[in-house]
Amino acid sequence: MSVASFEVFLEDVDALGIVYHSRYLQFLERARVIFLRDLGVDHHSMINDFKKAFVVSKMAIDFVKPAFLSESLNVSSKILKVGMASMICQQEIYVDKEYSSRLIMTAEVKLALIDLQTYKPVQLSQDIVQKIQFIG
Repeated sequence: MSVASFEVFLEDVDALGIVYHSRYLQFLERARVIFLRDLGVDHHSMINDFKKAFVVSKMAIDFVKPAFLSESLNVSSKILKVGMASMICQQEIYVDKEYSSRLIMTAEVKLALIDLQTYKPVQLSQDIVQKIQFIG
């Protein structure tokens, strides 16, 4: 499991200081990229050298409570399942305060590996599978 932290900025909120629902997708994406990068998955090389990329093919989200301006969000990411051409990642966003933790949202995200020339799914390389399964 990996945890990435992000501060909520003015651009992330509405006039009431509540995070826009679409902004959570950006926090989730950033955390997933960091998580996979820390596992050794080099997105830049995959895209430029191998013409492959992970894309979101399915996402289920449960919004639990709002997050607010200037809060520090922690985004946890872990791999639930690895398939032939995809993986399922579970993510949670929460706010940790000194004496409590508040769950903001949960998401289950299916990532498919696609060929960037055909836009069709391709099998995960053994190297990627080993990196993912080592931590998952």
